[in-house]
Formats: sequence, C-alpha cells, structure tokens
Amino acid sequence: MLLNMKTIRYLLQHLELSHPRLRLLNLRLISLKFKRTKVKT
Repeated sequence: MLLNMKTIRYLLQHLELSHPRLRLLNLRLISLKFKRTKVKT
C-alpha cells in the first residue's frame, strides 16, 4: 500500500502539532517503508 505525499504531509503536520517527538519516529518509519517499496518495485 502506497500513501500519497499529500496524506503523508498532512499526517506529519498533524502529528507535529500534537506530538513533536513522534514526528522523527514517523519520518524514520516512512523512510523505511519507502525504501522497502522502492526495493520491491
């Protein structure tokens, strides 16, 4: 499942407002997911 950049940005902004620390973790998870999807494709 691939998420649109808009949805990802929206989620990041939303999380950043509520939980700034989670933003870094989410960025890491997203980067890992993107790497995995890139490898698959």
